[in-house]
Amino acid sequence: MDPDVVAYLREHTVPVYLEESVSMPDIRALPVRAYPTSVVLNRGEVFAVIEGQASAEEYLRLIQDAVADAG
Repeated sequence: MDPDVVAYLREHTVPVYLEESVSMPDIRALPVRAYPTSVVLNRGEVFAVIEGQASAEEYLRLIQDAVADAG
């Protein structure tokens, strides 16, 4: 994982990793249609869904935009 992405996620989010074999009810409650998927929530409201692979730079930009929208 890119150190800039890790640093941003640690500072601005509460990352939660859900494993399909363990967390299927939780995954089904979210708008997950493909893997990998990142879902940005704030107080239960979905602000962004980021699906698929992205470069570190692109992912960082997407997650920064999503966190800004989530307020």
